[in-house]
Amino acid sequence: MTFFERIPLLRLFLPLLAGIIAGKTWHTGIFTLFYIVACILLVYLLYSLFKKRDSEKLTYQTRFVEGLFITSALFISGNIFYYNYNELNNSNHFTKQPYNDRYVLVEVCEPPMVRKNAVKTILEVIAVKKGQEWVKTTGKVIQYFERESQSMCLKYGDRIVQQAHFTPVSPPLNPHEFNYRSYLADDNIFHQSYIRDGQWRKVGSGYGNNLFKLGYKARNYLQEKLASSGLEGDAYAVVLALILGVRDKLDADLLKSYSAAGTIHILCVSGLHVGIIFLLINYTLFFLDKKKWGKVIKALIIILCIWFYVLITGMAPSVQRAATMFTVIVVSKLFRRQSSIYNTLVLSASILIIITPGI
Repeated sequence: MTFFERIPLLRLFLPLLAGIIAGKTWHTGIFTLFYIVACILLVYLLYSLFKKRDSEKLTYQTRFVEGLFITSALFISGNIFYYNYNELNNSNHFTKQPYNDRYVLVEVCEPPMVRKNAVKTILEVIAVKKGQEWVKTTGKVIQYFERESQSMCLKYGDRIVQQAHFTPVSPPLNPHEFNYRSYLADDNIFHQSYIRDGQWRKVGSGYGNNLFKLGYKARNYLQEKLASSGLEGDAYAVVLALILGVRDKLDADLLKSYSAAGTIHILCVSGLHVGIIFLLINYTLFFLDKKKWGKVIKALIIILCIWFYVLITGMAPSVQRAATMFTVIVVSKLFRRQSSIYNTLVLSASILIIITPGI
């Protein structure tokens, strides 16, 4: 048995991934993609007509054409997925409007992080004021507020009116420096801003996704419980990072110490955390295996608990990957399918790159 026969999904995954990488690297236009698709469909149509004329002689000799067509279709699909994911291609993106020196309506789309001199968060630009009207827009920016009492009280779902002072994220200055601009671009963030006290005004709260609000509320509750348990200082900060993925409490010197020791990865939530949750719940609910509909109920509880933990930790990519993989494993066991762990990994990766091709 060959390598691809043992992992058949890999044949479909590789051209899809190659298409996403090509779209990210070459920034292919959507009309160019449609032109390529039309050409491939025309070639395949001609091949099908030609094949019918003498099917017995050509079936074996030309079977690679069908594989080439499927590979091309997956490659172009990956290209289209990335094109649609990249918000700069959206006609409603705020950069398509003359936003400089204008007022914009923005929404806080992740819990703010309080730093030493500033409050950092991600904003969604909902609308740009054009004359007396508000034009609906999309697009995210990373913004730093001057640290003061009002900015430190900002929460997920708050809406703000401010003057637009957005600038493109700067590229790396040194050849081998970490490319922060590319890192943010993978999450559809291309602009940044710093705003002082008095240059913005909160106009609403309670917006945003209800599911995310539930996850952030649960995380804040757990933070309060950990704080009331007697933990403080570096111990409290490390526990928050280990369990909940909250790293804004970590001191800069402490981060340098972990980095110098080569153990900085310990402070990030990962698949290990999801695996522990899976094992604990699976072991605790063993009694459901012998009851009618017990396995279905058990599978649903495991999946819900895993994804609720993903919500609490802020949807970190590493946790999403692990949660998707364990979800596939739970579902396959429910239907009594003994699949290869490699196929499970490939299927999980395929789902994730289709949903978020940039990450």
